[in-house]
Amino acid sequence: MTEATPARARPQLVRARPPSTATIPFLLNGLQVHARKGDTVLTALLTQAGHLRTSEFLARPRAGFCLMGACQDCWVSCSDGRRVRSCTTLIEPGMSLCLPPAAFSCPAKGDTPVPGMEETGGCTPPHPLGDKPCFPQQDAAQSPVKRTMNPRIIVIGGGPAGIRACEILVSHGLQPTLIDESPRPGGQIYRQPPQGRERPARALYGFEAGKARRLHETAQTLLPHIDYHPETLVWNAAPGMLDLHGPQGMARQAYTHLILATGATDRILPFEGWTIPGVYSLGGAQVSLKHQDCLVGNRVAFVGTGPLLYLVAYQYARQGAHVAGVFDSAPFSAQLRALPGMCRKPAVLAKGLYYLAWLRARGIPIHTSCTPVRVEGSEHVQGLRVRQGSREWTVACDAVATGYGLRSETQLPDLLECEFDYSPLHRAWLPRLDPAGRSSVAGIYLAGDGAGIGGADMAEIAGARAALALLADIGRLVPLRQARSLERRINRWRAFRHALERAFPFPDWQAWPRPGHTLLCRCEEVTCAQAVAALQMDGQPELNRIKALCRVGMGRCQGRMCSSAAAELLAAQGDIDTSSVGRLRSQAPVKPIPLTALGADPSA
Repeated sequence: MTEATPARARPQLVRARPPSTATIPFLLNGLQVHARKGDTVLTALLTQAGHLRTSEFLARPRAGFCLMGACQDCWVSCSDGRRVRSCTTLIEPGMSLCLPPAAFSCPAKGDTPVPGMEETGGCTPPHPLGDKPCFPQQDAAQSPVKRTMNPRIIVIGGGPAGIRACEILVSHGLQPTLIDESPRPGGQIYRQPPQGRERPARALYGFEAGKARRLHETAQTLLPHIDYHPETLVWNAAPGMLDLHGPQGMARQAYTHLILATGATDRILPFEGWTIPGVYSLGGAQVSLKHQDCLVGNRVAFVGTGPLLYLVAYQYARQGAHVAGVFDSAPFSAQLRALPGMCRKPAVLAKGLYYLAWLRARGIPIHTSCTPVRVEGSEHVQGLRVRQGSREWTVACDAVATGYGLRSETQLPDLLECEFDYSPLHRAWLPRLDPAGRSSVAGIYLAGDGAGIGGADMAEIAGARAALALLADIGRLVPLRQARSLERRINRWRAFRHALERAFPFPDWQAWPRPGHTLLCRCEEVTCAQAVAALQMDGQPELNRIKALCRVGMGRCQGRMCSSAAAELLAAQGDIDTSSVGRLRSQAPVKPIPLTALGADPSA
């Protein structure tokens, strides 16, 4: 076996500092290479390669996008035929992974590949059963998995809302079950590094270090008193029963009451070149830094709008990245007009002003009223073309981070047949809730960003309030004064949220640069022109109808990355309000699960 560093594409990820953890050997296209303990498969690969895979329809390079398990654009092949989602799977010693030759060259003449892998250029071809994540169409009652009959209270999501909900329930003598996709509690905002890769809280969370530390300590204190299932996906939900996929395989879990604290993902608007390796969501860029201590590039341009835009740019600059610029679609006048409302939370406003001043003091360009025109390059990012009024120019960069606010994860309440209402504030359909977090379905409660974007502080309060509502509904005595106090605090945060939306309004879609060949749906590689053609042929500007005609939103991410833009496109074409185009209906599984999870043998 030869350890080699063959000629290959420029690595996409850059370690923010020399790694201090032990090395882990693994096989990449038949050659032994090394990662670091705590690396995800994505980090292990993209610190040595330019991309992860080629897309199914247009055979274009892809290198992941959201890095938090939402976009489903980072599945890679193992030499035994299995497929793994690389952004959420930790590298293991001896793992044998396959990349396209253009991303990482196969053994050169004179190298010694691993025995048995010579004929395929480093990778045995995956078996068709293991080649892609699947969407099994079967009735949950017929699923061949273990059934747990004991009714119980289940909290889904281990972020601020879920942890505080569990805290209230435990304090009243109950033992809830906490199910979380992440390996450690904290959610996306307070995501913890892998075991063995800990860093000081201040370095990870900045001004929010104290809040993060308190939440993590609360979670640790709760562990002996809850039934905790980390790294577990709830892929289907039905009345009284959940279908799970976790480290032990498939399982079923009965429940009597359910608190959904499923969080949010980036709201994405497409522009030309947004699927090129090196373009990531703002949340993905932040996850790469906080969870993996990696930068998505050496010279990064930040484009979008919202507080997260400035926060992530600040975090990158603090870690030594060259920030090529911050390009905000919101006009500066909107931020000035929203100042009185944002003064409702002076500490939060002060932090935002500090980030802005810190960036400006270091000469980092900040432009408002800007929209992205296109990403320059084909195999990797070579620049970003931006527009401000009638002016256009190209920014030199090797990575782009983009996002236009956040969107709630609402697939599970949809499967549970909760009623939805359109929220003009969020430009999205959200589950209908009472002030305490009760949904329209008895026994189902929602809290946190999955019920409407409000931020981590509001999520903690809403999680506690939903738990109190649940306690009242099962006949427990609940302190009314505490419940009312929590609702007042939630309302104050909602008022602040209104001010934020005025400061960072949704871009003018009519003026958005979107050539017909721009990809609208990154999974199915459907262009804006194809979606418009389907609309013109059918004449019905309704999301599910367009999905059936041209497959927008039908891919692995289930519309997480494209549904917002698709709704805006249909509304603009039909000259109607966005609320009139409907919403994509969710389907199980809400995220892909491999066929191997259902018992199929990829090597058979």
